[in-house]
Amino acid sequence: MRDDNQKELFNLFRDNQHKLDQKPSNQAWRRLESRLDAHQNRTRISFVRHLSMAAAIAALLALIFAISIFLDHGNHHNMAEREQQLNFVLEELDQRDADEGALKVVEFSRQYQDRMRNPIEEGTEKKKIVLSSPKS
Repeated sequence: MRDDNQKELFNLFRDNQHKLDQKPSNQAWRRLESRLDAHQNRTRISFVRHLSMAAAIAALLALIFAISIFLDHGNHHNMAEREQQLNFVLEELDQRDADEGALKVVEFSRQYQDRMRNPIEEGTEKKKIVLSSPKS
C-alpha cells in the first residue's frame, strides 16, 4: 500500500514536470513582492512597537524612582523637625524591675553577637576535635 502511494506521487511529479519548469507571470511576481514587502513592514513596525514599549516602561520606572526619592527626602526633613519639637527624657532603668525572660533574651543576643565578632577558627583537614578531660 505504501509502494502504491509512492508510485502515485512519483507519477504525479513526472506528469507535471513541465509545470515546474514554467516561469510565473509578471503579475504573480508583483503580488508576491508586495506581500513580502507588507510582511517586512509589519516586522519593522512590530520591532518599533516593542522598543517603544520598553522605553515607556523604563521611563515610568525612572519617574517612580524619582518621585520616591523626592518624597523620602521630604520625610527626612519632617522627621528632623519633629524630633526638635519633642523633648526626649532618658531615665535610668533598674535591672531588678526588668522581666527575667527579657533579660535572658538580651544576654543571649549579646553572647551571640560576641560569637559572630570572634568566630571559631577552623583547622585543617589533618586536625580533629578531641574531647579533653576536665582539669582537676
